[in-house]
Amino acid sequence: MGKHLVEKMEIFKANSKREIHKKIRLVTNEPYKITDERVTKLGIFKKQYEVTAVIMSEVAIADGRMDFQETFQKSVVKTRPKTDDLLKKEKLLEMLAAGAELAQSTPLLEERKTQEEELSAMRLELAALNRELAVKMREEREQNSDFVKFLKGRGISDTYVADFMQAGRKQFKQVETAHLDDITDWFIPYLSGKLAVEDSFDLSNHRIISLIGQTGVGKTTTLVKLGWQLLKQNRTVGFITTDTFRSGAVEQFQGYADKLDVELIVATSPAELEEAVQYMTYVNCVDHILIDTVGRNYLAEESVSEISAYTDVVHPDLTCFTFSSGMKSADVMTILPKLAEIPIDGFIITKMDETTRIGDLYTVMQETNLPVLYMTDGQNITENIFRPKSRWLAERFVGTDRRQVLE
Repeated sequence: MGKHLVEKMEIFKANSKREIHKKIRLVTNEPYKITDERVTKLGIFKKQYEVTAVIMSEVAIADGRMDFQETFQKSVVKTRPKTDDLLKKEKLLEMLAAGAELAQSTPLLEERKTQEEELSAMRLELAALNRELAVKMREEREQNSDFVKFLKGRGISDTYVADFMQAGRKQFKQVETAHLDDITDWFIPYLSGKLAVEDSFDLSNHRIISLIGQTGVGKTTTLVKLGWQLLKQNRTVGFITTDTFRSGAVEQFQGYADKLDVELIVATSPAELEEAVQYMTYVNCVDHILIDTVGRNYLAEESVSEISAYTDVVHPDLTCFTFSSGMKSADVMTILPKLAEIPIDGFIITKMDETTRIGDLYTVMQETNLPVLYMTDGQNITENIFRPKSRWLAERFVGTDRRQVLE
């Protein structure tokens, strides 16, 4: 008796697709395929889903039925196009058969021993070819799997796709045929363990706070949101901006400062910035000084030098590199080495409401080991900022946005 996987069709009914998936899993843990799906309305608001699924089941086949299986396998092999590897294998098999006959017919023991050694070497070579072919076929199936399509659809680079596939093989017998629901149930906690967030971070422990980042990423609005977070804790705040080049930047910032009843000072040079910090410290006596640096193209060396000149005179307690969720990881990883002279403590990711592809963010987090301290997802200065949890980031990556884990 031998055990073999066979396909069979069954009908499953439930009130949701998720329940249908669970019912199928009660029947089999092997891969399955939905061939037909029907929806029946039960009243005004209820629906019943009915699907026809092709599932794999393990059955015992008597030895007497093996001839049919062997014949079927031979017919399948005949229909396959002969690749170079297959032609080579056939030639080796012919040589094996010829060598075996010769070994039986010759009376010379030494010649037979030589032939057996040659046959043994051929068998080893054939086994190696089989293993190599099996690996190539598995890799091809994996590249076309739902899991790989899922990862690439969310912007994950090929390097990290390979890492996730390696982890998936340890969890599933055949990750390339595993159902996507099963994969995501495992993937969310696995991914959350690989994401760096600073759970013990407390903004109120930092007196001078500076944001740096390219033009247009939302630094000014984000700085105002941080100010609001501190004001909620009954802390006093003062704003300083060095961004006098962007049209309307100061006027926009002043409008936000007026809403929060916070003083704003404009500094047009490193010397004026140092003087403004002294004023906020010894005259205005605020608990926290929040500095908005000038937005520039950080790919240009002169822009980096200008930012360094400002940060060198104040030495912020907290410096956050701010970039939008839609920014390419390659651009971020090009900019950060140029800012090596500026100590960066973490990231603030803006405009999380404007993208679903956060694979680039994952790449940046993995290659820098810097934590994501805050995220923003809108223009409301009192609401649209939060400290992400690793679980939320993982769920957002998969596509299940559950903000109950936000602070």
